Amino acid sequence: MPNSEKSLILMVDDNLKNLQVLGNLLEGIYRTASVVSSAEALAFVKRKRPDLILLDIMMPDMDGYHTCRILHEQPETCDIPVIFLTAKRDTDDVVKGFKIGAVDYIIKPFNSAELLVRVKTHLALKKSREQHQIAMEALEVSKLKLDAVFQNIPEGIIMVDENMRVIQHNKMLEQICPLFKNITLDTPLPQAMQNCEGKCLKILKDTLTFRKQIREYHVSCSSGDGSEKNLILNCSPLLEENRTFEGALLVIRDITQLRVLEEKLKERHSFKQIIGKAKSMQHIYDLVEQVADVESTVLITGESGTGKEVVMEAIHNAGIRSKGPLVRINCSVLPENIMESELFGHVRGAYTGAVKDRIGRAQLADGGTLFLDEIGDLSPFIQLKLLRFLERKEYERVGDSKTFKADVRIIAATHVDLAERVRQGQFREDFFYRLKVMEINLPPLRERTEDIPLLVKHFCDFFSKQFNKQITGVSDSVLALFMRYPWPGNIRELKHALEHAFILCSSNKIGLKHLPAELFFDQKSTPALPDTAHDEGLNADIIRSALDRTYGNKAQAAKLLGMHRSTLYRKLLEFGIQK
Repeated sequence: MPNSEKSLILMVDDNLKNLQVLGNLLEGIYRTASVVSSAEALAFVKRKRPDLILLDIMMPDMDGYHTCRILHEQPETCDIPVIFLTAKRDTDDVVKGFKIGAVDYIIKPFNSAELLVRVKTHLALKKSREQHQIAMEALEVSKLKLDAVFQNIPEGIIMVDENMRVIQHNKMLEQICPLFKNITLDTPLPQAMQNCEGKCLKILKDTLTFRKQIREYHVSCSSGDGSEKNLILNCSPLLEENRTFEGALLVIRDITQLRVLEEKLKERHSFKQIIGKAKSMQHIYDLVEQVADVESTVLITGESGTGKEVVMEAIHNAGIRSKGPLVRINCSVLPENIMESELFGHVRGAYTGAVKDRIGRAQLADGGTLFLDEIGDLSPFIQLKLLRFLERKEYERVGDSKTFKADVRIIAATHVDLAERVRQGQFREDFFYRLKVMEINLPPLRERTEDIPLLVKHFCDFFSKQFNKQITGVSDSVLALFMRYPWPGNIRELKHALEHAFILCSSNKIGLKHLPAELFFDQKSTPALPDTAHDEGLNADIIRSALDRTYGNKAQAAKLLGMHRSTLYRKLLEFGIQK
């Protein structure tokens, strides 16, 4: 798109870092201009008219509310959409902003996806309003053009005469509300809309009664089919060319999808099969969205079991290469000579056993993504080969001198500290920095325990289908244990523990007795059990495990299990455990 055709967005914020972040997000998609004060913003709009304004509320010279009020009091700037930028979440502040004339608000710190979607949506709505204005002018010029204009406007439109009989309506109206499908010309609208909540009828009646325009009236309605919709109603007196009053014109704009998107973006509990609502996971979601559509190499780090492969799949599936192949290779399972062949292929006779030509994973991934798992285990020789491939996208097959090219995006993962490997001389420094263009570090499960209930529900739903069992979840004591356990194996360990429990559980809820014994003791040998857990039915394996850890010392075993010594003796008798 030529630059002159792009929408112009004015960014107003006294914080230069915020302006830089906004500029980086918007440049290339739109034309942008930035100022650091309200006075500069008002001066700018006099020289050049922006298509949309991103306006900070808290500024030293004049706050955003006052600036927005001035803009909307002036005829030449009153229709420029203003989106407030605010660090506040107070509802009164938000309502105040809408009353002054803002079309939306965005909470700092910015969510990249949310900001881009909202900007795009409000530019589209502005364009839609301009199209609607053009249609209104065409209506006054010639009623003969009305029908053609109606069918090309994205809003629903209906005209009624003074007696509320339908003069005309467009097809979009029927899509917004199915009740309009059966309406014909001259139909009395109240009679046809008997099963309606009547919110549109009220606006029309008020316009017919007072003969005044009603603008931007927000309503929620069931739309005649039971689905809840969010609508904006604009109603105007219908005047003939001689200015005689003929009825009313109602324009209905459906903003349901925008509201649904707002709710989803407030707090995402999952993204592309990644589960989690913790602040650290929200940051991961943002990073995945930011790197999905770029070609840079991504290095995913984190302890074993944190979900590195799931994040890799999310990046691939959310990006421009999603329709291309996704090829995986585990760098820790193959020796050096086999690894080179696996990566780049070989020709017949290249080595003993190479009886025919074979293409490598790099060629298989052409046009898509090559995932290098456990890249920290690669030999220096293969690191050098991959370094060249990363820089030039070129390689040679084993035993061949011909150079090939492959359009491949590299995503690597490791659970080891590569920087430490570099210091030890076990990993090439140049290869390390070439890999670490963009790093996504996954937090261990013990650092985001608020996500454990979400993960438990996810795995319970999964295993219920797999084992065909009607297990609804876990007991309170099990969940308390899960919240206290340090999870050295992270999400993978949690998944395997629940799979173990599903195999043993014959009731509708998983209890302590269904869990693996090792979960009842953390790495420091302190009680992992909640105080109220023992009445659920600890099994003999757990008791024996505690005794093994304490070399048969019952007092220490009772302490380890978090129970009184007398309770342990009772359990020993109950389970028939001898010395």
